Amino acid sequence: MRLTPIKIQAAGGTRSFPLFAFGLQSLLFFLLSATASGHGNEFISARLELLDGGSLIQLKITAEYGSNPMIPDRAMASRAVQDVLRLVHHGQARSLADLAPLTIEQTTEAEGTLPTSITHADDGLDHQFMIACWRWVPDTSEISFSVPNGSLHDVLLWRQLPDAQTQSILLLGGDSSKPISVKPPQAHVRLLVIGLVGALFVYGFHRITAGKLVRSAGVK
Repeated sequence: MRLTPIKIQAAGGTRSFPLFAFGLQSLLFFLLSATASGHGNEFISARLELLDGGSLIQLKITAEYGSNPMIPDRAMASRAVQDVLRLVHHGQARSLADLAPLTIEQTTEAEGTLPTSITHADDGLDHQFMIACWRWVPDTSEISFSVPNGSLHDVLLWRQLPDAQTQSILLLGGDSSKPISVKPPQAHVRLLVIGLVGALFVYGFHRITAGKLVRSAGVK
């Protein structure tokens, strides 16, 4: 694998996806991993997409295995992509599977799973990838992601912006991203439900009142 010029966003990022700055240790590890030859990515890639205006969150978590000394086989790759990230939800780090199911697939094609600045060397090998796709409708206006303490795997969390720029951060064990703003659709649903309940209440009250008036008129 070789490294082409990479754009690493500093602290703050953009308003839609603020990120931590890379520490020196994280940056050196990332550069050494990305420029290594003869084996695959030693970090796990997690591509974040905010769909439907931020009301649907999609993660595509990709681990290369076999040629990756950190993930030698398919079973370990499957466990890694399911367990390596946590969603910080209402102040608690929760497993992604606790909130929504993950779809797991195996492939030799990794297009779209890494920033365009990171490419594989033309070594003639069939690289093996395990991908977990996760979609979740948020119930809060802010989220963040974390890697559990003691994790054997580091995670490159990244997002492709509409202007083709890439924002990225390397999360080591115990690290968390800064809060990411999302738009939970439940708030609109609650307003709609409250409005419907209110309308039904008014309608029911009107029917009851009208019925009483009719009965009163009949008695007279």
